[in-house]
Amino acid sequence: MRLLRFFPDLLWTVSAREECAGWLEEFAAFHSLPPGREAAGGSICVAGRPHEFPMPVGPGWEETVCPWGHFAWNTGSSDLQVILPEQENGSLVRRIPTFRATLLALTFLLPEESLVLHGATLVLHGQAILILASSGGGKSTSAARVPPPWSSPGDDWGLLVPDGAEGYRVHVLPTWSKAIQPGGGGLSWDTQCPYPLRAVCVLKKDTADGLEKMDISRAAVCLNDAARQVIWPIMPIRDPAFKRRCLGRSFDAASRIARKIPVFLLRARLDGRFWELLEGIPDGK
Repeated sequence: MRLLRFFPDLLWTVSAREECAGWLEEFAAFHSLPPGREAAGGSICVAGRPHEFPMPVGPGWEETVCPWGHFAWNTGSSDLQVILPEQENGSLVRRIPTFRATLLALTFLLPEESLVLHGATLVLHGQAILILASSGGGKSTSAARVPPPWSSPGDDWGLLVPDGAEGYRVHVLPTWSKAIQPGGGGLSWDTQCPYPLRAVCVLKKDTADGLEKMDISRAAVCLNDAARQVIWPIMPIRDPAFKRRCLGRSFDAASRIARKIPVFLLRARLDGRFWELLEGIPDGK
């Protein structure tokens, strides 16, 4: 049994049936989840055979099915039930999509302003700046270039959760492309550490470094696009009505974040010193 916690006091007890014990240990290792007993909060229960968890259909429960599992969640109790496909007991390459889909299913139990974005998290003096870019857009390369005292705890997914004071915290989620490389099974990410979010930057490769503040409308579109890069390739939703609701929720969250957190267009050279521009971003809007 493991504990998963997101800021400020969102807590889940994660457990698995015997056939999924290996799955849980790998999931916990990648996410740096501590062991623990059943705690107050929600539960995430994982099984590998459909008869183990007959999916609830009562009030408060919703569900979706994707190639990586069958997921049902209850917003009232904050419980999530997961039935994994048979191939999860295969290689790590097969398990990783189920890890990612489970994280995305969990977002349906987070506050509505929460959002998972495709981006690299850069940290300076305990505060985070999220760098957004599509695959191949240079975010990982940029994250690897920042010098001390900067750090880059993650360069794939960042989970934004509201902090209750008109700001947000970022939880770094694993970089799965690194996890599937030789030796990647021994990697871990401190997903339980919430960094205060200072700003978001949309990365664009250019011949000169530059930083331009975006207006709220443009910022919301960019944030929503970064969220869709995460969600839809992993968890395609077949129910048209539910899909529309998810799309609406994603854009609403992006719009709220854009009103509270400054979003910039970051132009960066391959050999430039873009982080010096980031150091000049003032606290707050």
